[in-house]
Amino acid sequence: VVGIGPMEGSWRAQAQTAGVTDRLTFLGEVPDDGVLALYHAASLFVLPSTNRAETLGIVQLEAMACGLPLICTELGTGTSYVNQHGTTGLVVPPNDAPALATAINTMLASPELRRAMGEAGHRRVHAEFSIDAMLRRTLGFYQEALERP
Repeated sequence: VVGIGPMEGSWRAQAQTAGVTDRLTFLGEVPDDGVLALYHAASLFVLPSTNRAETLGIVQLEAMACGLPLICTELGTGTSYVNQHGTTGLVVPPNDAPALATAINTMLASPELRRAMGEAGHRRVHAEFSIDAMLRRTLGFYQEALERP
């Protein structure tokens, strides 16, 4: 688990209660270059947010740029717009531990699925979220506004 926040103590307690502390590492705050190395060492990226304040999940874009398949929760925000279920990864309901576990196990059991979804995500992030793509859309918006009477 990368990062720190108000839920860290609760997560550590839950890990202890679940008996998974031997399989879970809390890395705390990691510098950007360290995060990049973690992306490249990972098999998949999981964003199990439960808070609608997670409007997009920039970390999903970072993971996609590194070729990782995603698992995220459906919050009714941009998280599942970024991660297209069945194409770039899997989307599960928030607060549904069995669904999250099933999605993780599905991904881990299939290197082919991870590869295909990771490649699709890599293509998507470059086509839709790169600086060039964002600039084209922004300029198009302004051009359209200028052409209106």
